[in-house]
Amino acid sequence: MKHIILLIAFAFALNTLIPGTVITANGAETANGKIKDVDTQEQSLVVGLKDQDKVIYLDSKTQIIKGGQSASFGDLKVGMLVSLSITVKDGDSFAQKVTITP
Repeated sequence: MKHIILLIAFAFALNTLIPGTVITANGAETANGKIKDVDTQEQSLVVGLKDQDKVIYLDSKTQIIKGGQSASFGDLKVGMLVSLSITVKDGDSFAQKVTITP
């Protein structure tokens, strides 16, 4: 019983980081959502996830994929559905990979 309570508490804690995400073996989180805003100055996206909108920052290491091919930040548009691989540092979410889904 004690293990079940701990498991439920752990699952709840994970869900509060970014709802609708899954923690992978390498510590990254995966999430799916719809792009609501693209900020070219900040190199960031606002992505609608399960219960909230989340700011996701991109950098030169972020891999962007569209149709199985490499893409660029300029290819990301409001309304697109994306699959994200995210790491969280100091409370901010950084994309390791953004895959534009059809």
